[in-house]
Amino acid sequence: MEPVIKSHFVVAAGVTTHYRYVDLNYSGLPSLEPHRPHPNHGASPTFIAVHGLGCSSDAWVPALRELGRAGIYARVLAPDLPGSGRSDKRHKVFSINEVSDWLAAFMEELNVPSADIGGHSLGCQAAMALARNHPERVHSLTLIGPTTGNTLEGFWRYAAGLAAGAFYEPVAYTMCLASMYSEMGIVRYLKTVRKMLQDKPLSETSEIRQPCLILRGEHDTIVPHRVAVDLAGALPVAEFREMKHCAHAIQFGKPREFVQELERFLSLYGDLSATPANGDVMQLAGTRK
Repeated sequence: MEPVIKSHFVVAAGVTTHYRYVDLNYSGLPSLEPHRPHPNHGASPTFIAVHGLGCSSDAWVPALRELGRAGIYARVLAPDLPGSGRSDKRHKVFSINEVSDWLAAFMEELNVPSADIGGHSLGCQAAMALARNHPERVHSLTLIGPTTGNTLEGFWRYAAGLAAGAFYEPVAYTMCLASMYSEMGIVRYLKTVRKMLQDKPLSETSEIRQPCLILRGEHDTIVPHRVAVDLAGALPVAEFREMKHCAHAIQFGKPREFVQELERFLSLYGDLSATPANGDVMQLAGTRK
């Protein structure tokens, strides 16, 4: 049967939070029992999708549906971050580290001890912060079009890339993006940009010991090739893949290809989720840089 995307609310760290989940034809919330084994039998049966700047779980809907079809996970969750989408906007704008603490609280509320975390754009910074600050919560990271604060790119480079991206993204994503931006509002958007630029993920990559898959679309105008490659090179356990015929929002424009890459990655890393011996830097087989 075709998976259905449903919505629910939960209070996490004092924030009334809207999230989407894939109903895999079970009653109520998704069952903790997978209906198909995970490619890595020791892995968590949960995938959590973290959206980017000004966005919401809307940006992940095509990928959520495809993940449901693939049957890799028993639970697939996509929250609207605080101040985004249908989540509470009465709170202050969180820093990236505060978002990571909130994500840990969200997982606690939903009884998710650990998960494979997928991030898109700014969501990659939040995912990396979660891996640093709450390593027990993260089994692996999949980072799509990862932003890196202002270390490698400044505000105007991001802004120009965002404008140019409209020529490469699917029309449906551009329309979705406009709707998501209107939900957040310009004031909170600009305050969130400031928090994004203040974060310095490249200076703390050595603390991330989980295996990471970094995906970049060949037509991504926001995150240049060199930025994604530099990030992959700085992470202890990482693989970089550049995807054809994709722009910044791979999970929206090419959800099937995204899930295929994720499945391939999960089948490869095996025991690499453990900290590398002696802190050695490891590059996964099949890396394309």
